Amino acid sequence: MPLAPSPLRSILAAFALALPAASASAEVYPPTIAQIHSGHSLTDGAMFQGDWPGHGPALVKQLGGSAAGVGQSTIPGSPMKWRRENAPGYGAPDAWHGIADWEILVITENNLTHPETLFPSGWQVGERESRREELRIWRDHAWAKGNGGRGAAVFYYTNWPAHDDFDPAASWRERLEANEVEWLARVAHAEATRPEGAPPIRIIPGNALMMRIFDDAEMGLVPGLANGQAFLANRAGWWHDHVHAGPYLGLALAYLHVAVIHGADPMRLPHTGFGFDREPDRALAIYLKATARDIAQSHGGGQAPTRASP
Repeated sequence: MPLAPSPLRSILAAFALALPAASASAEVYPPTIAQIHSGHSLTDGAMFQGDWPGHGPALVKQLGGSAAGVGQSTIPGSPMKWRRENAPGYGAPDAWHGIADWEILVITENNLTHPETLFPSGWQVGERESRREELRIWRDHAWAKGNGGRGAAVFYYTNWPAHDDFDPAASWRERLEANEVEWLARVAHAEATRPEGAPPIRIIPGNALMMRIFDDAEMGLVPGLANGQAFLANRAGWWHDHVHAGPYLGLALAYLHVAVIHGADPMRLPHTGFGFDREPDRALAIYLKATARDIAQSHGGGQAPTRASP
């Protein structure tokens, strides 16, 4: 059954109103733009599964770009502060020290999010404030040093907790909704001091996508899934384990990325040929594409009113 209305939704609405409008004026960047993705394993699952160099770069190539123009700068489990102070190594590009080479920064925090509604006091308060400030630090640096000093635009990819990591919320789904408030609060904090000329931080709403799929599963709208618990329990395409996206979710997340960044219509993109051990059938592929498109559009992305380079 769908969840009953939550008071958190009024808080979410308030944060959404406080953030810059990104609908009619949202910039859509060409697939040829140089983009670097800074994150961890939930970034890898969203953009870099399947055959090398990953299903995300393969989609960018389908759009007319180059897979080589999509940089992977990830460290397992890492928060943004750790990535600011430590290079990824193994020949991977460094999103902090090497930002001059990139026109777009797509970045995410690690998935230990502590929203104020669940953690009003304690050590989580300091961590919460620190992570809000960390996004501002990265955005200011990207704008000052990115793209050869001309400034790099920033996209903030929101992620989700492990299925069993929802305390003190009553369920994983309720924790997602509480976390969404904090993801938006971080952006609002950084946007309050946006440098002159810098574009607004754009959100790639991975957390919102998870809420939507869970709710759709509860209503019997997801092909092959009986309910939300079946979605979480599935290790045959949806999840690799209790937190890492399998190929079905990986496809949906990659569609979401290219819809928000490039204004691409996922319905026009392939769902096979990425080297996955499991590929969605036609009905599920249509669902994944349509849902990613809908979430991108409802969160201010996916339109193509202008084309711009930072």
